[in-house]
Amino acid sequence: WEFIKYSLANGYRGEGFPLLKEQLAEAMQQAMEPEMEDSPEGSLEVAKAFYYDGGEYLYAYEAKQADVDAVQKLIESADTHHQYNWGIQNIIDEEAQAYFDGECDVDTAIGRMENRITIYLQEQM
Repeated sequence: WEFIKYSLANGYRGEGFPLLKEQLAEAMQQAMEPEMEDSPEGSLEVAKAFYYDGGEYLYAYEAKQADVDAVQKLIESADTHHQYNWGIQNIIDEEAQAYFDGECDVDTAIGRMENRITIYLQEQM
């Protein structure tokens, strides 16, 4: 759990949305600040990002407050969605039972879970 907490707090690298509210607020603030670059002609605004849609390049500049408000509204309106994966749960249950029955140690049980779940997920794609 310490790794997960650390990763959530320190894993945001500027792509997508951070999961922590404080980092999200900071990212939204930074999104509204223009990116400027000095040139011989003076200070010029440059795109924060660009995307290629197959036909043309789309450039993203600083966000407006209305953009940030719309994203905030979308985030706040999101409901939790949990989809239970019975295949993965069955694998966990089986390997955990082997551990609890004394058939293997915890590292072996975890290794088997990881291996079987990896194979299961590959088969689902």
